[in-house]
Amino acid sequence: TSMAMLASAKKNNRAIILSGHVNILQISWEDLDFPNNTFDRVSASNVIYFWENPVEILNSIYRVMKNNAQIIISFRIDENLDYRLMEEYGYKLFNEKQVRQFMSNANFVDLKIEYKNAMTNTRQWKIVWLSGIKAG
Repeated sequence: TSMAMLASAKKNNRAIILSGHVNILQISWEDLDFPNNTFDRVSASNVIYFWENPVEILNSIYRVMKNNAQIIISFRIDENLDYRLMEEYGYKLFNEKQVRQFMSNANFVDLKIEYKNAMTNTRQWKIVWLSGIKAG
């Protein structure tokens, strides 16, 4: 659940949170109730699947980011997933080209794509990291 993920993230990042350099929040992407130019970095890991309108959400994220701030969006690409079943459970699956276009449409620049491999004993998949900058 989201609460379990939040607790885990806070536990795993306790030292940096206590230093005052990081704050981990559970928020709604659709309602970013922060002033303009607030954040130095934004990380969105495995959440883009649930965004109803990715460009609108990225526009909101862009608004709350400081100039020259970095965003990283990471998500899984797994050719073995049953896409129809995933969509039935509320996931919207995107590929790296689609997400790159969403980011470009929201005015992020210096877009870069990195691929990481992940695996269990029986399966392997790719993790895509797409990063961009709010032009300053």
